[in-house]
Amino acid sequence: MSYILVGHGSYAVEIVHSCAMITGEEGMFHPVVFSDDMSASDLMDHFTTIFSEYDVSAIIVDIIGGTPCNAALMFATGHANIEVVAGLSLPLVLPLVFGETIEAALTAAKEGLQKVDITEEKAIMAKNEEGEEEN
Repeated sequence: MSYILVGHGSYAVEIVHSCAMITGEEGMFHPVVFSDDMSASDLMDHFTTIFSEYDVSAIIVDIIGGTPCNAALMFATGHANIEVVAGLSLPLVLPLVFGETIEAALTAAKEGLQKVDITEEKAIMAKNEEGEEEN
């Protein structure tokens, strides 16, 4: 199972790179760059190419209502098994690497959205027993 990731600019590519830094996984994600000179039709051409080569289960876009989202929705109308998900982020794609469903990944991403309370009693950086920074 794999996923098409698409966002404005090179956002999707950078999400894949960041995910690979953490998990080592890149192959299940197929990032698509959406640039100023592209149309929804251009994006759909990219989706068609990727779809013909891989077992794609979902297209994950950055924002609802943007051209990547609209192109994904148009593409999905001709492909009954493709889900379209908005809210592309690292907290959304990481659970997918570990075999979670889209629904579980969405829940995890929502639960991860919170303000971090930093007080004098809390450390800004976590230290392991050797005193090195943890990633």
